[in-house]
Amino acid sequence: MSKLKSNILFQTLCFLAALSLYNSCQTTKYAKGVLEDNQNLIEYHKSFIRSIEFTGTLKKKIEDKGKYGRRILIEMDTFFVKEVQFNPYYSIKENEIDIVVSKELYDSVTISDTLFKKKGSLDLKINNKDIPLVSSEKYVWLQNK
Repeated sequence: MSKLKSNILFQTLCFLAALSLYNSCQTTKYAKGVLEDNQNLIEYHKSFIRSIEFTGTLKKKIEDKGKYGRRILIEMDTFFVKEVQFNPYYSIKENEIDIVVSKELYDSVTISDTLFKKKGSLDLKINNKDIPLVSSEKYVWLQNK
């Protein structure tokens, strides 16, 4: 191979390596942006949950296979909103909230239990016991134990 061809080949390989490194940095920046957006969404919706107050009755317990396996459906007596949702974590439609919960909360409730969610709190009061509805840890929706 001539010196000119080998120089062109070397320059092409250096250019492709630099381009690959640049694209890798851009992908990393994009992934970091997606992570930050998700973290901000979690904190926004936890803030929303913290801001509401309701009394309700446990209407249904749902145990699915998969990552978000335990959900409860609460019919709220004192809180009404047209529709708010943050899939897959919760959805509120009119006077019902369907929310992913921890195993502790899921196991602590039975159908027809009266539940109370106090404004300013992330806990749900069940039979005079406060159980976290969502995690108090920053950027974490649900603390899996």
